[in-house]
Amino acid sequence: MGYYSQVTIAMSQDSYKDLSKRFNNKFENKISDLLQIKKRNDDVILYGDYIKWHVEYDEVEFIVEYLNKLKGYDYHYIVIGDDVDDITYKGGYKADSFDIQLIREVKIKRRWYYALHLK
Repeated sequence: MGYYSQVTIAMSQDSYKDLSKRFNNKFENKISDLLQIKKRNDDVILYGDYIKWHVEYDEVEFIVEYLNKLKGYDYHYIVIGDDVDDITYKGGYKADSFDIQLIREVKIKRRWYYALHLK
């Protein structure tokens, strides 16, 4: 078993086309082999859940380096690892077509809440 992550990348269609073209020129596989892709209006979301996302992998390193060359408002990059404190959150791209949120919360079901507070 290995270390798995949840990955979300948001960018414009133009940025995605550029990334995809550069990626396809360098690698045999496509970005869609690594991540799922959703397009809506001018926005593109690349995402994967429970995937091995390590910069030691050439394809991952290529994507991360590409994002690092963009201006912060041109992309949104979130990676949540297995460990509780392993979160990468970069960029500020506002994907109007998608509501991207990073939410950390603890939920207590109502029956347990009442059992704890009623004596």
